[in-house]
Amino acid sequence: VPLKSKGRVMGTLCAATRSPREFTADETELLNAIGNAIGVAVENAGLYQKEREIAEQLRQSEENYRGLFENATEAIFVHDLQGRIIAANRACGKLTGCAPAEMVGMGIGCFLSGQGRDTVGEIVERLLDGEAVEGPFEFRLTKRDGTEAIVELMPSLIVRGEQPVGVQAIARDVTEARRMQE
Repeated sequence: VPLKSKGRVMGTLCAATRSPREFTADETELLNAIGNAIGVAVENAGLYQKEREIAEQLRQSEENYRGLFENATEAIFVHDLQGRIIAANRACGKLTGCAPAEMVGMGIGCFLSGQGRDTVGEIVERLLDGEAVEGPFEFRLTKRDGTEAIVELMPSLIVRGEQPVGVQAIARDVTEARRMQE
């Protein structure tokens, strides 16, 4: 009896009796129904295995990204379209003087002057309008202790599907380089 699922043969089922005889029509129909049920079960088991493999690959990919994000030497932060920080790495914490966990929920404007906040807003609007923005952009950042740092910021829009959901920015502290130039 063929083991079928969606019209495709997945294998065969061999049924036998102890003594030679022909199967009745009812028995043959029952064996065909059993073969179809087993075929569907075999296909579902294969799909389940593929789903588990994909989930494992996704978990591994997320773990790799998280490692890159957390261990990057450049400050990286992610904020939603309203400017609230949703993630920040250790280098961002070092740059701002705030622990990454406490930055979550803060507005990006907390670290920028009025002009800097306006400029970031304009850049986000341009990104949302589909414009290519050429960076890096230079800003003055106010650290938690009140000192200032000069940073170059490279923003990029985060899109899920076709819907923009936030902005990821990489910030490089160029304070010493600018002081040397001056």
